[in-house]
Amino acid sequence: MSIPVVDLSQFVSGNPATKAAFVQRFGKAYEEVGFVAVKNYSVPDEFNETFSEAYKSFQKSGTASLQAIALYLGLEESFFDNYVHNGNGILRCLYYPPITQEPKSAIRAEHHEDINLITLLVGASADGLEILTKQNIWVAVTSLPDQIVVNVGDMFQRLTNNQLCSTTHRVVNPKRELWSTSRFSIPFFLHPRSSMSLACLKSCVDGNHPKAYPDYTAGKYLDERFERNRIEDIDLISRLSGFNT
Repeated sequence: MSIPVVDLSQFVSGNPATKAAFVQRFGKAYEEVGFVAVKNYSVPDEFNETFSEAYKSFQKSGTASLQAIALYLGLEESFFDNYVHNGNGILRCLYYPPITQEPKSAIRAEHHEDINLITLLVGASADGLEILTKQNIWVAVTSLPDQIVVNVGDMFQRLTNNQLCSTTHRVVNPKRELWSTSRFSIPFFLHPRSSMSLACLKSCVDGNHPKAYPDYTAGKYLDERFERNRIEDIDLISRLSGFNT
């Protein structure tokens, strides 16, 4: 069965009869099928091409970053290449809407660490990103237009037995005079293939630094983190709702 096709230009045409007809076709398609193909949408066809090229560029820059880190760790320069080639990298577009009323918190995104190997972040459209230093001080991070920010994630922390520690970070609200503005950011989370071993590198384990983590694959670790986050979300919702689990 093919999904219904509708023409969005009929809805925005300004013609009441055409608009009403579209509403009926669109609603019926959702009611009967749940999927619908839309013609004449406002997103240009170069949209996919732009993000495809962005993804490839992030992947290339991320691979080069890992090659440099591999050499720093005393590994072959190409150590990570096969693990991240056709890996599970994720390119996300994050939108923080304008603040329209007094917020309950000064935090837009609570402090956390990324799960993956490294994260590459194109400079956001507004300030707000902060990192927690080893001195336990929150410091604002702002990249210039020709720069990206690259941070270590939890998978790398496990792999290097805490030699390279995952960076705790958060996003805070802008100054009051900027509440009416939006914030966009585009992070690329560089994940390896699920089969990659995250067993602590032998070069990072010694008498002063005993092995801190059990041997995991990237896929197993990712599944475990997703499950932990799911349980934490359920617990948070329960506490906010006044229920106990």
